Amino acid sequence: MIRRWLSSLHGRLILIVLVCVTGVDGLTGLLGYRQATREAAELMDAQLVEIAHVLGTTTGAPATAVVSADGAARAAHRYHKRLVFQVWRPGTGGRGDQLLARSDTAPEAPLEALAAVADDGYVTLAWRDGSWRFYVSGNEPGGLRVVVGQQGGVRDKMAREVAMNALYPHLASWAVLVGLLLVGVRQALTPLRQLAEQVRQRSPDHLVPVRIEAAPAEIVPVAGAVNGLLQRVEAALERERRFTADAAHELRTPLAALKIQAQVARLADSGSDEAARQAALLNVIRGTDRLAHLVEQLLTLARVDAHAPGQAGNAFATESADLAALAREVVAGAAGQGAQAQRRGVTLAAVLPPGTATVAGQADLLAVLLRNLVDNALRYTPAGGRVEVRIGREPFGWRLTVADDGPGIPVAERARVLERFVRLAEDAGGGEGSGLGLSIVARIAQLHGAALELGDGLGGKGLAASVVLPLATGAA
Repeated sequence: MIRRWLSSLHGRLILIVLVCVTGVDGLTGLLGYRQATREAAELMDAQLVEIAHVLGTTTGAPATAVVSADGAARAAHRYHKRLVFQVWRPGTGGRGDQLLARSDTAPEAPLEALAAVADDGYVTLAWRDGSWRFYVSGNEPGGLRVVVGQQGGVRDKMAREVAMNALYPHLASWAVLVGLLLVGVRQALTPLRQLAEQVRQRSPDHLVPVRIEAAPAEIVPVAGAVNGLLQRVEAALERERRFTADAAHELRTPLAALKIQAQVARLADSGSDEAARQAALLNVIRGTDRLAHLVEQLLTLARVDAHAPGQAGNAFATESADLAALAREVVAGAAGQGAQAQRRGVTLAAVLPPGTATVAGQADLLAVLLRNLVDNALRYTPAGGRVEVRIGREPFGWRLTVADDGPGIPVAERARVLERFVRLAEDAGGGEGSGLGLSIVARIAQLHGAALELGDGLGGKGLAASVVLPLATGAA
């Protein structure tokens, strides 16, 4: 229970407040207690002086007998045996000092003979059953000498009582202060509890921003961060809903086409139209290839979106990849025997730096970016065309460019083709594209703190897609 209490912010604040208040209050109480005991001791020393003065003035007349100072009233007081005094008259003509008066608890022998008296007239010494404090006055009227003593235990007890009486209000104020602080800490944490309650009430269908009335300055950034998170979650959910709807629409069309071509092939198989059957089966194969490409692009898009969604800047600044090596691998795979470039009759060339081109980025995603750019260029470049992959040095990174001499994209359409499932009108009818390739490239570039740039391709025609990727840490 205590561990759970201390694990909360409320419990920690209360503990800190209690420790601080108790420590400061205890220190001030200790200093006050010591000061009060010193004041009480000084007060009782002053009382000894006053008693000596009173005794010196009241017994100044000549007397030949010892006067006892006890009486019924004094005997009734609980401290009368804890106070002793003697009044002496100095002797003359060789006669010794004369004891004029003493308390009934004082001896007849001179008390001051027990120890030397200090310059201020005070002395503390062991006598009878404990420590006693004496004051000796020799300046009273008639040259009388007065000795007054008080038991140390009585003095200590009275000093403690005085100090405690001064300390009780201090302790009471400490208790009141602690109570007020506990209530104040709980009240001060109310906005935090309100924030937690509002966040707890949010659901995927209810992501409105949290609102706290008169929020403290410390809660404002927390509420702002929570609202920012809610907005990003809502945007991500909206993208997912839109993606699901668009994907369902895009998958529905090739599936319907496959079904139609399969039905055509079945009907042709039952007759003598072998050419129609072969054409329908060829369309089924092409449709299957297109559907497989679309599914692969959808899976790639989902994988790309899983990396740091909505994050600005380079999400992979601490990683590095050799862009030149990735380009050689992708070009070799697309230009090999029976590969896409050969099947389409397109020349695929690479202009790469002789060494490495190390960039800050995630190698697998950069390979996806390269493959999509090369695949997109080969897919839309007609037979006899040329596709070129170039990597060149920039002041702060490496520029990757994939250019072709195909039909290209009109300038007015270049921003729109970066959106998902967008294909040009001349391609939408019979093209093999899914409308996802460039959007995947743009998303990967965004995750690397870069942007996809579209321009004119080889010889002033076609399309050139380029991305400037930042240098890896420590790369020259």
